[in-house]
Amino acid sequence: MTSESLKDVVYRRILHDVIDGVYTIDSVISEKKIAEEMHVSRAPVREALIELCVRDVLHSIPRQGYALVRYTRQNLQDILQYREILEGSCLSGCFDRITPTQVTRLQSIVEEEYIFLSKHDIWDFYNHTFNFHLALASFYENEFVYRQLTTALNTCLRIYLQLFWQKT
Repeated sequence: MTSESLKDVVYRRILHDVIDGVYTIDSVISEKKIAEEMHVSRAPVREALIELCVRDVLHSIPRQGYALVRYTRQNLQDILQYREILEGSCLSGCFDRITPTQVTRLQSIVEEEYIFLSKHDIWDFYNHTFNFHLALASFYENEFVYRQLTTALNTCLRIYLQLFWQKT
């Protein structure tokens, strides 16, 4: 059993806070403050923040801290177009090989989506939608494509939250 590194724990916490709206587009995220809040040294915090920059979640502001990457509607259109190309190619490449078991799996995901949609739980609905698209991509049996789609879906989530989610 592999234990999770401290950097990974900090990374997940910061990413969760980004998705949960703890940090707004105007927030400056401080390495020192996170280290103090999490009771860890600054090294794993710095590593996590750098990883979040590499993944286009944050960007560095020299001598100040880190801020969320600001997205536009054009960014959303671009990533949706990318997903259309990627997912369409996956589906056309594996359509003839999809098994009845895989179809049943997709039907189950869709049925669960409608149940959650009727309860107005946006997070469960998003997770089921995410799972549906990744299930389709998994049928293509290409790990690189699967990872790229995962990244694209996560980026879409951050864009939707930034552009459309209104905290009350």
